[in-house]
Amino acid sequence: MEIEEIIPTMTVEQIAQVCREISTDKSKPPIEKKSFGEILKDIVRERDIDMEDILAATGIDDKSYYRYRSQKDDTVPKVETLIKLCVGLRLHRVQIDYIFALLGYQIKLNDPNYDIYQYYFDFCAVIKELTVTSLLKEIRLSET
Repeated sequence: MEIEEIIPTMTVEQIAQVCREISTDKSKPPIEKKSFGEILKDIVRERDIDMEDILAATGIDDKSYYRYRSQKDDTVPKVETLIKLCVGLRLHRVQIDYIFALLGYQIKLNDPNYDIYQYYFDFCAVIKELTVTSLLKEIRLSET
């Protein structure tokens, strides 16, 4: 059986071209996954935010922030701290989803604050009135 009979819609030249493309793709090195520290540095550099503003917006202490930003240390924040960082840095929902997936986190549907987190994630990049402090107040209100 000829290859043309197997794939009748492709010419021999097209099949050869596909084979060449596949073989060149295999020779490319795999894309390396960035660490949380690298991602955090990129976001801070991209948004041109200084450390004092980040600490004030997120409520995170400076030692923890340095640990998270360090590329030598693989320290990753707890979910609660990651949420504070996402809201404080006003990350876009796509960035938030990427970071959560990278760290293997997810907010469970049965979390009593699930709706609050979703609200903040959906609007924190565009509404400047939303802060970590107001997020924490809403969470405390929902727990009572």
